[in-house]
Amino acid sequence: MAVREFNPRALENRVWEGIRRKNMISGGETVLCAVSGGADSMALLHLLRALSARYGFAVEAASFDHCIRPEGATDVQFVADCCVKWGIPCHLGREDVPAAAAERKAGLEETARALRYAFLESTAERIGARRVATAHNADDNAETVLLHLLRGSGLKGLGGIEPVRGRIIRPLLGVSREEIEEYCKQCGLSYVTDATNADTAYTRNYLRHEVLPLLRARNPNLLDTLSRTARTLRRDSAYLEAEADRLLQVAKREPERISCAAAELLALPEALSLRLVQRMAETLLPGTVLSARQRERVLELCRSERPSAACPLIGPLTARREYAELVLTVEATPEAETSVPLRPGERVRFRDRVLRCEEALCPEGKFNQPREYYLRPAGVLLLRAPRPGEHITLPGRPRKSVKKLLSDAKLPLRQRGAVIALEAEGVLCALDGFGADRHYLPKPGERCWKITSDPVEE
Repeated sequence: MAVREFNPRALENRVWEGIRRKNMISGGETVLCAVSGGADSMALLHLLRALSARYGFAVEAASFDHCIRPEGATDVQFVADCCVKWGIPCHLGREDVPAAAAERKAGLEETARALRYAFLESTAERIGARRVATAHNADDNAETVLLHLLRGSGLKGLGGIEPVRGRIIRPLLGVSREEIEEYCKQCGLSYVTDATNADTAYTRNYLRHEVLPLLRARNPNLLDTLSRTARTLRRDSAYLEAEADRLLQVAKREPERISCAAAELLALPEALSLRLVQRMAETLLPGTVLSARQRERVLELCRSERPSAACPLIGPLTARREYAELVLTVEATPEAETSVPLRPGERVRFRDRVLRCEEALCPEGKFNQPREYYLRPAGVLLLRAPRPGEHITLPGRPRKSVKKLLSDAKLPLRQRGAVIALEAEGVLCALDGFGADRHYLPKPGERCWKITSDPVEE
């Protein structure tokens, strides 16, 4: 791009036109400018200072030391000194990002970004700034699009950097890095240079220094081309996201779960069904972002011929089929649940039931009911969760695995987790809600234990 006849005032006008078109600043408000000390952010601060005098808004600056580079504190001080010269209030922040990343077990770049934006948001809240301006430019946008392309991103990633996202605005997104550096030169602006920006071991730097120059040799207007493509993809993505929001209204929301008909989800175009799954997840557990593979697994669950199946997603979030329904649930991590003893004369609350054990004589007739059953005395009776691979033989029925028994009873998966097993002599002797194993049934007239089970009364 030729910059021989570069006019700083023309760039200011162009930037303001972009601000006005995107409704970034309306006038009268305070804008907090994020400043690292580099050419991009120093140019942005200078531009906003000039525009604020013409269009009636206030500008303040914020600079954050990540404690990653030894020069970080010096760069922040450089910003503070410039703000004093320009008469701009400046707010400084500092966090030990490497220590925070180690504590969070997260990447350095990811942690740095999270802490930096948290500082900017909290500072804006404190000073009453309606907008936070960052210095992302057209080159940054092109690099971001290519980065997401390498990672196999969807529409949202390929849409690049958004000009406006909540409180955040990017006034320089239509300005090239070359123009920014020329602006700094023409206006006599000093700035600091981060030496790590030249290290091509980082993928973004490799794209910046190695790949983009080759592509621009083929297409000198590459930045504009990628910018147009990103805008188109952002529009398409915004439409699909809005449709997913509309469809979310038909989902059934309950405490700790959200559900919809599996067939209705599958009837949607995949572009919408995958987004609806994501919407359901973040509605249930705010901040959740499912990977493309996780969303596809949820649709596979809907297509499955198994009427009861599940797949874990993120943390406590699980997707389940409950016959015709797809259900997303937040499930607490099972605690190491010890067996609870139940002795004659005792009443014990366990899970969502209250079980009582009484000494009795076994009656005649049907005495093995789901919630009232009789057991011959056999040492200590324990209440616990059913164990994988356990079997039970109910009277008049063949021996069956507990898993098969619960499935045949069409018990929803969320209810299966609440089923209580009774153990005697180290063996499963009864399953609450189904009755006793026939091998542990007393004969009529024999002394035995009478077990009754009632729901917990809140």
